[in-house]
Amino acid sequence: MSGFGFSEEQEMFRKMVRDFSRKELAPGAKERAKQEGQYETAHEWAKRMADVDLIGLGVPTEYGGKEPTG
Repeated sequence: MSGFGFSEEQEMFRKMVRDFSRKELAPGAKERAKQEGQYETAHEWAKRMADVDLIGLGVPTEYGGKEPTG
């Protein structure tokens, strides 16, 4: 695909992140933002994001990073 659109792989990744955010992050976001103990919440979200391979995307694979999966 040429031009300014997303490639098929990029579009699949974009949809995966959007769906994860809508399903996992958006519900209850305002309430979580008001809670004390943000570390525990952040740790929980990091684990959920790792479960769908969203952690380590900015790290080269030779250093243990991940490539997006579709």
